[in-house]
Amino acid sequence: MSDIHWFELSELEPPPVHNYEVDPEDWRCRARRDRVRPLLARRAAAEARRAQATALGIRDGVAALEFSPEEALANVRVFADAAHARGLRLVVQSGAYDLTQPLAAGLPAAAQPVLSEAELRAHGADAVTTFVPVRATTGNADDALRIEADRIDRELRARHLLDRQVYTVLDMRYALDAPENEWQEDADWLTGLYAAAMCFAYRATGEERYAAQAREACEALLELSTVSGVPGVVARQIRRQRPADVKTGRKRWHEAPDGRDWWSGDTSRDQLSGHFLGLAVCYDLLEDEELGDRIRTVVRDTVDRIMEGGMWLRDPDGSFCTHANFFVATFCGLASLKIAHHLTGEGRFQDHYLRMIDPHAFLAHAMRECGRQQDPFFQHYQQDSPLYHLLTYETDPTLKRAYARCLRALHPDSLANGNCYHLVAHAAFQPETGKGALVRDELAAFSEMQLSVPLWRERVAEALDGDDPTLGDSSRRNLRALLEGKHEGLDPDALYVPMRWRPPMEFGWQYHRHGLPGTHGPHTRYSGVDYLIAFWMGRYHGVL
Repeated sequence: MSDIHWFELSELEPPPVHNYEVDPEDWRCRARRDRVRPLLARRAAAEARRAQATALGIRDGVAALEFSPEEALANVRVFADAAHARGLRLVVQSGAYDLTQPLAAGLPAAAQPVLSEAELRAHGADAVTTFVPVRATTGNADDALRIEADRIDRELRARHLLDRQVYTVLDMRYALDAPENEWQEDADWLTGLYAAAMCFAYRATGEERYAAQAREACEALLELSTVSGVPGVVARQIRRQRPADVKTGRKRWHEAPDGRDWWSGDTSRDQLSGHFLGLAVCYDLLEDEELGDRIRTVVRDTVDRIMEGGMWLRDPDGSFCTHANFFVATFCGLASLKIAHHLTGEGRFQDHYLRMIDPHAFLAHAMRECGRQQDPFFQHYQQDSPLYHLLTYETDPTLKRAYARCLRALHPDSLANGNCYHLVAHAAFQPETGKGALVRDELAAFSEMQLSVPLWRERVAEALDGDDPTLGDSSRRNLRALLEGKHEGLDPDALYVPMRWRPPMEFGWQYHRHGLPGTHGPHTRYSGVDYLIAFWMGRYHGVL
């Protein structure tokens, strides 16, 4: 018998089906919440009774700024009435933390509760508990997850780093600089995530070696921002010598104006998501004035070029990059504008940001997408990286509430797919949800097998031949299909593979339970940036 049955209020926030359902005053349909609130309250009380609890508990979203004070009190009144009608007490978790400081380091600090205990009791609460965020201990070099992070970092630097860029997909039969490994179209994206991870590591531990590695990666991002010779054009990758295959079409190699380097173009939104994340985190956490001036310049140039193209990035010849239209990745577009405003202080970026929200409905589109089942391949740049900086830099409480709600709307899909990167942000900005424990469990199951395709194939084959109790019938069928490359006849709703056996991927948090992923071949090794960004962001924010 449980004393308190806690009911999650996120169901008050069903994402809009159509953009016009979004209330411009609140960026949600308030009428919908008013309509479903009493229905949910009665259901919650019934569930508490079935659980034989003595009290119904609600975490009213006060700490996470998901409800205005007026709506929070409306929640308390309606749930109190439903609880009392069933002979139950109502317990409300109150408390608050400060999300208003854009440069606040780590987990938000505790603040005065938005609603007093007297107000909550006056609206029907029988008891009030106080939530106070507690930062986890950081910098523990003996922690198993930290040991794994440092091992992955050593391997990355020994195997995957060339000309300061992270080479993310390595054919281990050939040298890193061999023609077989020269095409690395995701170098910009994951170099950006690596730069951010090293900044978080530096601030979490105080160890200068991480700061040096972050600066090195940041220098690569700055070079990728300028190698074309055209302000605002961002390269996917740079090579110091002429590529063996220059390629044709849009996604090809270009000779740099210096006559020495070559760079690959047709940059996409996913590249820019990591690019902006890395530059912004370096700007905030390295506290290097000269480096900060250079970051500010290239971000200004890039966002100017995006704006000049109508929120669509263009190559040097003026043609639009194939996958750089921000009208179909609206969070990413909003984050680029918010980052530019934060770094430069120029009001024109903030003005454009607000125009994209209203009348161009970027936030309405984004909120609608958060409620759909997403393939995490797209989520990493459409929501995860952009939401981090939107929540970090936004100070308007109405917009902050909208972004906080989007974390919750994304969570069921992220949980199902084991997306640690999203779960870290969720736990950092909404620590009362306790998602940090899920992150730790997933990262603890991550191993060197998730980086090496041949090692994964070898160990999975051994496990399938044995009687490993962690492998159920469904996982066995899925893993056999992956090894054999035969996916016919599998139930698309039962394709989940636990982290311990998950096949290696370039970015492991892209795993999609409704479609078996492929790899880049049987001799491939991946960089491990996926583990590093999730772990060090979590450690910096006190989640781990």
